[in-house]
Amino acid sequence: MSPLQALVGVCCALIFAAPALADPGDVNDDAGFLATVRSAGITYSGSAQAITFGKAVCGWMRDGKAGPEMVQELQKNNPGLTTDHATLFIAISAKYYCPQQLSGSQSPPAR
Repeated sequence: MSPLQALVGVCCALIFAAPALADPGDVNDDAGFLATVRSAGITYSGSAQAITFGKAVCGWMRDGKAGPEMVQELQKNNPGLTTDHATLFIAISAKYYCPQQLSGSQSPPAR
């Protein structure tokens, strides 16, 4: 298991333990994604931007970007985002937009 998968796994355990405001079963459920982000205490200035960054997380994961790199990228583009909130945002994004990344069903990128 990669360090990123472990990090996301821990965050997802925390997210799944919290009461959900929407059903995350639909990976394209933007409203559910936004509700879960809000319920985690993460604020954002615009829904479209939050969704865009949420979906970008999946591309970063597919490209093999490490967890700390993703956190730094989010914080660079969202200066008020704490490390904890960035980590939770990554986990929520993966849960809603690319759950296959969490299950390990996809092969890691060739190096």
